[in-house]
Amino acid sequence: VGQIRQVSFNDPRDGDTDSRDVTITDDGNCFVYTSENIFATPLLFSDWRTWKTCGVFDGQTLTNTLVSDPVQEGGTDYSFPQASNDASVVCLYRTRPSPNVPRRDIIMGADGIYTPLTTVDTDRGCDVSYDGSTVVYAEEDSDGVLQTYLYDRQSSTKTKISDAATKRAKWPRTSAGGSRTVFVSQKAVTDPTLTSSSSGLKYDEAWIYQRGTGEPEQIANLAGQQCNRTYMYELMVKDYGLAAVAAEFSSPSKLGNGGTPCQYYAAKGVTSGAGTISLGDNGASISGDGRFVVYGANYDLSTIRGTHEAKSTVSARNLFLFDATLGLTWQITKEGNQSQLEDYCCPTASGSVQRGTCSLRNEMKGFCCWQRPCGHPTVDQRISSDGKSIVFWGDGFPDATHVNMDWDIFHYHIPTSTLTTITRTSNKNFDEAYAEISSGGDVVAWTSDYDFATGESITSTNQ
Repeated sequence: VGQIRQVSFNDPRDGDTDSRDVTITDDGNCFVYTSENIFATPLLFSDWRTWKTCGVFDGQTLTNTLVSDPVQEGGTDYSFPQASNDASVVCLYRTRPSPNVPRRDIIMGADGIYTPLTTVDTDRGCDVSYDGSTVVYAEEDSDGVLQTYLYDRQSSTKTKISDAATKRAKWPRTSAGGSRTVFVSQKAVTDPTLTSSSSGLKYDEAWIYQRGTGEPEQIANLAGQQCNRTYMYELMVKDYGLAAVAAEFSSPSKLGNGGTPCQYYAAKGVTSGAGTISLGDNGASISGDGRFVVYGANYDLSTIRGTHEAKSTVSARNLFLFDATLGLTWQITKEGNQSQLEDYCCPTASGSVQRGTCSLRNEMKGFCCWQRPCGHPTVDQRISSDGKSIVFWGDGFPDATHVNMDWDIFHYHIPTSTLTTITRTSNKNFDEAYAEISSGGDVVAWTSDYDFATGESITSTNQ
């Protein structure tokens, strides 16, 4: 308990052997990851491949098994693997040199047989169910629209799980038996109360597809909550007066996309959420039984709180948990209040946005270091198959004992609401990122710039 063990290592024969993109198999005893390492094979250090390493903990026997295709053409790289619990089935990105077409596709490996799942260039997500029966992935259809698909290995059939109205679907992740899959889908909203555009507004939102039902169901609705720069302009006028604001910003369009004032007024508690970060960056993660989904956004998406729990600020990307059985959403990370911003953001901010030097123009739009949220409660997250634990990485915002932009790993136990800080390097050059969690939530893994055994930087050879 509490052991940190290095899974991959720099090979002295090469001197620059990086590893990354880890996922966890065998109920926390093995790790599948991307690496330049070749171990005892005749492969090239200059290419990336996928390994399964077991036995890194005390009392175990260390083994390294090649998971990607051993017949690897020079210049071909494999990356971002996902695997069944025993790693007998994997999906991974393959990048090949010219003149190969496609150059970047998704490969399924099953019992030593490697099959391309896609026929056009794509790198927008794939996943394998815990039992290996199901592979889900994203690929453009014949109309050039990115869609999500489910491949059933028993019947060798492919099913499109995003519906015809989608403008873009990606980042699918599936449950233990493949019965439910969560993905991000973008549709056009033409509600005249929200937009006058004939093409409508588009949001990257979360959807769940359940086998046998035919149509996916939406679980995160962002419509009407996006950052509104016209409203931000009105708030600025209310705070500073029309003449002063107009002297710096002649119209709302001069605010750009309005992202900074939207974050500021959300942090101030004037608006319920900033509405600038959707689910499109990293997607969502689903539990083994398909009941729980976690994702990050800076929209106010929580629908329930504890009896004595105050509403939390949502100005930066926060972690949310959705219960598909109850239809309720909780906000897991908490930003506190705006008074914490100065202690967290100002020590590392530019001199031009500090007190005494920040211009009136910057202050009006909430750009000064004590106004604008600079941190990241979460960047990306995964939920364990048993649905009881979440691992996520961020910079600990708004806790001033953490360092802005220094990515650390955090574990959240859902039944007890217990948050545990797994790493704390206090140096933004020593990042821990791309975290994964075991099926039972008791093992987490990540890619790091820091050697925890020696206390030294491994920025040039991430492991």
